Amino acid sequence: RIARGDGASLRADVAQSIARLAADPDERLRRAQATLAIARRELVDWNTRIAREAAMIARVGAGLPPVASADVAFVISDLGSGGAQRVVVRISEALAERGWRVAVITLDGTGGDFFHLPDGIERQALDAVGPSPNRLVGLARNVLRIWRLRCALRRTGARVAMSFVTQTNILTIAAARGTGIRLVVSERNDPEIQNLAPIWRWLRDFFYPMAHVVTANSKGAAESLARALRGIAPVELPNPLPPMGDPVDAAATPRFILNVGRLHPQKGQDVLLDAFARLAADHPALRLVIAGEGPLRDALRAQARTLGIADRVELVGSVADIDALYRGGCIFALPSRHEGSPNALIEAMCHGVPCVATDASPGVRELVVEGRDGLLVPADDAAALTQALVLLLDSPELRRTYGANARARIVARTQETPVAAWERVLGLAGAA
Repeated sequence: RIARGDGASLRADVAQSIARLAADPDERLRRAQATLAIARRELVDWNTRIAREAAMIARVGAGLPPVASADVAFVISDLGSGGAQRVVVRISEALAERGWRVAVITLDGTGGDFFHLPDGIERQALDAVGPSPNRLVGLARNVLRIWRLRCALRRTGARVAMSFVTQTNILTIAAARGTGIRLVVSERNDPEIQNLAPIWRWLRDFFYPMAHVVTANSKGAAESLARALRGIAPVELPNPLPPMGDPVDAAATPRFILNVGRLHPQKGQDVLLDAFARLAADHPALRLVIAGEGPLRDALRAQARTLGIADRVELVGSVADIDALYRGGCIFALPSRHEGSPNALIEAMCHGVPCVATDASPGVRELVVEGRDGLLVPADDAAALTQALVLLLDSPELRRTYGANARARIVARTQETPVAAWERVLGLAGAA
């Protein structure tokens, strides 16, 4: 085993290892025997995995229920509590209400579902998601996933399919090749900021030109994608809006600061905890409510205890009735390090909730005009976030103005109804 280092140190390590093996026949024999044992074990495991995956493919034809011929099929990894999943459910319901026949394919099974599809929308759950012990097995599993997904797409009878999120987009493009299905892919993040593994970045650049349409959920993300994928003109496709009820009374005294998002480093909740700790003493009745699940739950709890605010921070998990939180008397905070076009911010603005957000992504800056629709602060700047939150907490008139302007901003920036825009991009408009 050779430690990674710069070019000179790596060459020295390699030379030293070769010299050691060349000088010691017993060491060479021991290493060769160990390598052979690993190869034999991997071969047995490989054959077992191949047999299991082949059985899964065989069940595609017999095990998945038949569906009526769909107009459109949406493909996503799962129906967990993420923003892309919320979009899939929302647009599926909206299109079904307009008479389109919709099918939804998930790579995962139903065990981790948070969102549920309304009656009349067909669901195919492939249950084909799982960890891979190494890259070779991961490659084989992805090839088999592509085949299962191809079978599922054909079973829907859909003439157009749309997939969501980079990795799923790549698998779906590969699966749809040669089927005659019109394929639209949806990129959900700013590609210039998103932390994507090099292999997936290369695959994205290779496969995306094969899609009929590539979409992004903000103008800035579309421009970034165009720079990354030369020769492609991505289409901006806004997220479908939630129902527009009556606006909240933004001037009323806030009961809590609200954040909605996955508990993940991208979302910056650690910075929000630091900011809340700075203002907590001057606002003793105020709470911080964070709605979402993710890998940082324990770390955020520990951070709250360290900051001495654990009794005022509520990690409420995934919430089915998220509108109740927006309407519960709050200021909304989005401390993300990068975003596409964040659903949570759009939802808060639709309710007329005063908002503070980071200006790290074009999609956020397209939604919030600083000093008119809300406040923008730099990412990873707890002091600036504290200052903006205190400004809103101390000014009922500012909360009222920003809340009203934010709601008007969402309505004004959508020249055609979001559902009509989706029909047009999918090629459904006028075909019902």
